[in-house]
Amino acid sequence: MNKVRIVIVALLFGFTVSMLNGQNLSFVKADSLTYQYYLAKNWKEVLQVGDKAIASGYDYYYLRMRMGIAAHEKANYVLARKHLQAALQFNPKDPEALRYLVAGRLLRNQLSQAGAETAAKPYYLQKSVFPNTGFQFQSVHFDAGLQQFTENQNTFEKLTGSDSYFGTESVPQNRSFYDGGLRFQTKPNLSVYIGFQSLTIPFLDRFAYVESTLEIDSVAIQDWGKEFYYRLDSTHKIQEFNRTVSQNVIYTQFDWAPSAKLQLIFSGQLMLIRQQMNSILYDPVTLRDTTYTVYETGETGFIDVQAEEASFNTFPANSKDWSLFTGMVYDAGYVSIIGGIAASRIYKQQIWQLNAGISYFPFGNLNLYGSSELSLLQNGGSKNLILKQTIGFRPLKSLWIEGILHTGNQSYYSDQTSYIVYNSTENVRMRASLNAYLMLGKHLSVQLRYSYISGERPYTTFIPSLEENQTNYTSFQSTRITGGVKWTF
Repeated sequence: MNKVRIVIVALLFGFTVSMLNGQNLSFVKADSLTYQYYLAKNWKEVLQVGDKAIASGYDYYYLRMRMGIAAHEKANYVLARKHLQAALQFNPKDPEALRYLVAGRLLRNQLSQAGAETAAKPYYLQKSVFPNTGFQFQSVHFDAGLQQFTENQNTFEKLTGSDSYFGTESVPQNRSFYDGGLRFQTKPNLSVYIGFQSLTIPFLDRFAYVESTLEIDSVAIQDWGKEFYYRLDSTHKIQEFNRTVSQNVIYTQFDWAPSAKLQLIFSGQLMLIRQQMNSILYDPVTLRDTTYTVYETGETGFIDVQAEEASFNTFPANSKDWSLFTGMVYDAGYVSIIGGIAASRIYKQQIWQLNAGISYFPFGNLNLYGSSELSLLQNGGSKNLILKQTIGFRPLKSLWIEGILHTGNQSYYSDQTSYIVYNSTENVRMRASLNAYLMLGKHLSVQLRYSYISGERPYTTFIPSLEENQTNYTSFQSTRITGGVKWTF
């Protein structure tokens, strides 16, 4: 039976090609051939004959529905949408075309746009596609990760500079983080995400300083006693303190699609930061020692030298910081336009960020996709450009592999619609990540991400001649591993 079917399809295809090449395609032939190929699930031939039929001036509901379903079955959801929308022009109340439109959006992970496909339709049509048009849970996730740093403490000489007076640095230590969240729908074209993050960020605070001492230079033995001669010497010292920054974050995002092509994003993050800072103080001190002693009387003389002595102080440095983001995604088919603006207040500094970019889907699906995004970040009089490049593909039915590269100074950079704000003291210059997403069933998926991070971290040297601190930088490298699990309702 299968062999007979293959022979019939082959004959039909050969007949179709001869008809197309001969420009003898009539309405009856176009309708008959697309219907037969549709029944045989020969989606490529449905699209080829359908294109020729439209070029010949034949355009009607059933032709567009067959072509839309054929494109959907070939996983070209952008092309499918084009034909399904044309079918709805002929039959605006067709629930089947709407179901395929929504399914294509969902398969491209466009949740709010999927709801917007039915927003202008009668209520009974909305209910036929979305039985629950009100509140419902969409997904919940939990992630955990660890970041490890390569040891790179500076020497006393590098910290204090040529004057060998004073220097300090905060060396980042291995850190852990957790995050999780819940996404729910309030209506088909509006979804809300509420999440939390908890970060433990340890540092090793190091203070390099000089401590003055009186050292005996020589002793003179006299008939009457002894004389002591001193020199003012200095000792190089490094004092270290462990410091931990505790950061807890609450994040909220609203995704609203006023139309099927436009998605608006409103998000905000509140960061609660607690830490104990360390500082060094120099207090005046008098160094005293014996200058002579008399044998007969026991009389003793002293020398007093004025110097400075270092002491250390610990004080709380807590803060409540925030970041707000407003953005949009415009779906132009195989390309989406990305834009947004972020405003943040971090450590009493006001930061502005402008984002612009494109996402591209060459096959109309998530089997191969990418995005290029450029961000302009302004912090006071300083401006930085950050480039984010993403490439993803689907090597297996249930597996996606994604690579992400960030370049540029990412201090105070807001990523992923301000879901992640890089507010640490390190100046990250390059961040390369490799992600794997694996579906373990209809509802459960897991994620694994490996990141390599390099950049600079600041250290401070005091310049006595200028009576001011000078900020310098030393390079660092780190790796981060993140794992997560997600349940889709």
